[in-house]
Amino acid sequence: MDLISIFAGQKLVECCIYGILGNRVDAGTKWLATAGFNRLSGEASSESPVVLQSMHKAFVLSIAAMEKACDSVGGDPVSNMARRALRDFARSKDLRTFDRAAHQLRSDLLEEQVRTIYGQQAKTPKAAATDRAMALVEAGMRTALSEPLRQVFHEGHGRYPGWADQFEMFFAAEVGRNQALANILALDRENEAIARLEELRVLGTHHANDLADLRADIESGFDRFDQRFDEIKEAILSLETTQQAEAIFPEAALDVLETAARDGDLTDRQKQRIVELYGKYLARTTTIAAPIVEASIRNLAESADDQLLAMALRDMAGEDRAKVVAEREEQLEGDVARTAGQFRELASVAALDSIANAVRLYRRAADLDPGDVWTWIALARLHEAAGNLGDARRAAEAARQYAEDARDQMAAHSELGDICIAEGALTSAKEHFHAAMQVAVAAAAADPENEVKMHDLSVAQDKLGGIERITGDLAAAGERFRASLAICEALVMREPGKAEWQRGLSISHEKLGDIEKAGGDLDVARSRYATSLTIREDLALREPGNAEWQRDLSVSYNKLGDIEMWTGQLDAARERYVASLVIREGLASREPGNAEWQRDLSVSHNKLGDVEKALGNLAAARTRYASSLTICEGLVSREPGNAEWQRDLSFSHERLGDLAEAMDDLPEAVALYRASLPIAQALADRWPDHPQFADDLAITQRRLAELEDQLPSR
Repeated sequence: MDLISIFAGQKLVECCIYGILGNRVDAGTKWLATAGFNRLSGEASSESPVVLQSMHKAFVLSIAAMEKACDSVGGDPVSNMARRALRDFARSKDLRTFDRAAHQLRSDLLEEQVRTIYGQQAKTPKAAATDRAMALVEAGMRTALSEPLRQVFHEGHGRYPGWADQFEMFFAAEVGRNQALANILALDRENEAIARLEELRVLGTHHANDLADLRADIESGFDRFDQRFDEIKEAILSLETTQQAEAIFPEAALDVLETAARDGDLTDRQKQRIVELYGKYLARTTTIAAPIVEASIRNLAESADDQLLAMALRDMAGEDRAKVVAEREEQLEGDVARTAGQFRELASVAALDSIANAVRLYRRAADLDPGDVWTWIALARLHEAAGNLGDARRAAEAARQYAEDARDQMAAHSELGDICIAEGALTSAKEHFHAAMQVAVAAAAADPENEVKMHDLSVAQDKLGGIERITGDLAAAGERFRASLAICEALVMREPGKAEWQRGLSISHEKLGDIEKAGGDLDVARSRYATSLTIREDLALREPGNAEWQRDLSVSYNKLGDIEMWTGQLDAARERYVASLVIREGLASREPGNAEWQRDLSVSHNKLGDVEKALGNLAAARTRYASSLTICEGLVSREPGNAEWQRDLSFSHERLGDLAEAMDDLPEAVALYRASLPIAQALADRWPDHPQFADDLAITQRRLAELEDQLPSR
């Protein structure tokens, strides 16, 4: 929305007149209903822009003063976000630009609105005027003021009075400074509304020094910000150009932005651009797992602590990340007003360098605020990433213990379900996902128009459908996935351009394709996968640098490749698998330490090995399988407790064993199956209720016996 348009027509003067009139409502309304309206409307006087421009100036100064008054109010996330938006709005050039043509009035509408607002809900004129001012401010901010900030607008804070008094004083000062304005208003000096201005002129004179200092402070701040804004703009452009070339960021530009971050001079849009640059920088430089990086970027984007952004800029400058984190921790230790939130945000940065250090900082946050559910969930995810599933479970249980609202409860149960799957405890996983589903259903039923709650329900359906598919209940899984698809389709219809909803729709089609494939209906499965691929290709084109969307695209290529394999179209299958491999090699090369990318790479090598084997290219198949085995061994050594990776390792041995049999190397085939057997045995022993592990063990034992029977007797 063009901010100038906020002040077009009746809105600005409507707001300002309420402020000027103060408690003189009856006389003021009478004045506005007669000559005053014509004088201010531009219809009867060529001098009216003088009044309008003065009102505009007083309004701009009053909003800047309110931004200062609100600076230290409210520490909650909603207030933090609103305060940043208010700061950006108060400093915007659009707000400060006066357009004579845009600030004309329609007197009949203004009169009607003045009469209406003074009559509604028994509000005082001052309260009604302040409510109107806040409505205009919120339109310019594009977000709502929090309750603590609304209270400041009405009542003031510290040395700053409320908005209505601020506006009146600034406008009275304009009357004293602008003789042309004083002459216009003097024509109605007998009117009580003008008498009110006289009172305010006296008030303004009485507080002349304070008012002059505040005005000078605000106007010098405007000048300084305008200069800084241009510097920041050039610095960000410099970084974006450097990012495209994947070169070293210029030190001067980073220094400008770090100083701006520390001084609180960055707008929300500028912060967003820096966070995006930092995310891309991490994508090509860090070896930390993607979920940890994503959590850090998300916390950075949502944080109200500009020091965190300054830390990111120091990281981009190549400073030692551990040292930067340690310095910030030392600052927090010396701050008696430190909060758990600050330690949480610092922990999310520390995780980019050391999971152990991040765990320590999250524990500090938990000590300060043990009831914060998301601290425990973050701890659970870090422990799981490090392979400490016992610690992960304990942290997730703590999250469940403290969870009160629906979203927190759902998140805690879902996290416990994921940990149970990693442990192979499928019955427990299903119980947790079912609990999450019940919470999501109740929340969505209570507020069916809430898109976030509907999306949460879709995710819960997918989670429960996933575990039912793993346990072999395809009919129940299909029912869950179809319910999720219906929600995703409804969300996309509401907001077709929203990427999050489009991605959810692609996932639903893919999951239903899996069910159709498992049921043997390959044509329907192909159609589902093709629909999912079309959506993902569109998303990947929108944002080629988005690793998650690229990964989704690689999955779609593999899914369609599987269908080609099943239907005997081997060349077409290889083409699909190669397309997937190219994407995954790119992701893995950018983040070699990302376990998810590495596992995806091993899967692609296996699929291409299957194609080569089916085509009779056994040597090429062995190369692919061997590459996959090497990756699997690395992942298992990193996280021995991860059941999924152990299973992958077992399968890699067996794929090479089957290939060795096809190449008439029975001793090698037996050796490879013997390497797989203890892995399969351990998984089945540890999780006896896991049907896949039991089936895997039975197949391994049977195949090993068959191969050993074929060995020549000694």
